[in-house]
Amino acid sequence: MTNYDDNKSLDENTNEETPKIEDVKQVEETEVEEATVNEGEQETRVEEPVHEETVVDDSVYEETIINNTEVFKEKTINKPTQKIVKKDKKTRGIILSIIVLFLVIWNVFLTYQLISNNNTSQNNGDTNNTSTIQNATYATTDLTKAAEKGIPKTVGISTKSGSGSGAIYKTEKKDDKTVVTIITNYHVVTTNKTVDVLFANEQKIEGTVLGGDIYTDLAVVQVEVDFAVEAFSTGDSSALTAGEWVLAVGSPLSFDFSGTVTEGIISGKDRVVGVDLDGDGTDDWDMIVLQTTAAINPGNSGGPLINLSGELIGINSMKIANQSVEGMGFAIPINEVIPIVEQLIEKGIVERPLIGLSGRNLQDYSTAHKSYLNLPLDVEAGVVVVEVVPDGAASKAGLKEGDIITKIGDIEIESFKDFRIGLYQHQSGDEVVLEVYRNGKTESVTVTLG
Repeated sequence: MTNYDDNKSLDENTNEETPKIEDVKQVEETEVEEATVNEGEQETRVEEPVHEETVVDDSVYEETIINNTEVFKEKTINKPTQKIVKKDKKTRGIILSIIVLFLVIWNVFLTYQLISNNNTSQNNGDTNNTSTIQNATYATTDLTKAAEKGIPKTVGISTKSGSGSGAIYKTEKKDDKTVVTIITNYHVVTTNKTVDVLFANEQKIEGTVLGGDIYTDLAVVQVEVDFAVEAFSTGDSSALTAGEWVLAVGSPLSFDFSGTVTEGIISGKDRVVGVDLDGDGTDDWDMIVLQTTAAINPGNSGGPLINLSGELIGINSMKIANQSVEGMGFAIPINEVIPIVEQLIEKGIVERPLIGLSGRNLQDYSTAHKSYLNLPLDVEAGVVVVEVVPDGAASKAGLKEGDIITKIGDIEIESFKDFRIGLYQHQSGDEVVLEVYRNGKTESVTVTLG
């Protein structure tokens, strides 16, 4: 801007007039030949004649009259550069924050999509593997809890001839001691009257054999202790299903391995397994058992088979010992065990009906032998009456030697084993009807069981 003295005017003696506002503006416009504006600084350069002036953006001129002289006073209005810069920075910060937030959200979205795709791929392409992992986790957790419940309630049993296991069935306070009733196998205790019982706390105490039953392979041992003992809760073996997880607990081989736990599943229910009771190579009895893949080794006999709730659902009894066979163990269902055990606790024996005869499988006879004994050749199955006990139930009913029993009640008889099983389904005093082949014809004989 051109600086003018506030009192500047032409001498009155001269004829020149005082410059007007329009003339000043015109001079300013003509005198300015070059203007250079830098950021934060403005500068004006002019050729002679030079009137130094400062050009400010958006400058305005305010007309003022001082001492009757028109002058121009510069009024400078500076642009709010700082505020604009600050606003620009704030705007950029907001935009940057929005971009960062968007990127974070996008990253989360992509991660979610990746996980979802992996899960979908596993479910569609590897369903079996995922199921196996889930089952393994479930089984490991529940089996561990079941084992923790079952081990303290399992005992080892030792006799002069061997060792086995047992399951604590009942406990009862007696003075300052606890009477413990234990279920085991008959073939573990056999004819022994006393046995050594090893508890989970490693205390070994002598116990008394209350009784045993060779047919069901069950026995009961009782012992008094002066420490805390807990009995098993019993489950329902009829409610078991194939594939259900179970544990076998016991002392395989010896007491050195007491508290051993093996896991498996229920492979089948109501399996019929023939057993040879007298060692003659012929099955004398059919046992109704649970089949399991849980390892049942020598020494596990008599020990508990438990479900995932830790409930007693069977008594381990036997396994098929064959190099070509794996994972075929058998346990007596607890529903079959309890009635027998209660009789053994109360009476020491299992009372079964008596019929007063002995017999032999018809199939054991050769054709020549049948002819010699005058047995019918057209009858292929049944039990030949070999001996009748005098004054016994069979004798009183009129049965004779040489009669062939083909049916007891509704049960078809093919062997003496079938006859015994059918007979033992009844109680002493029951009347049963036998179908007998005699002298070339079939007769019905009613017997009152002793």
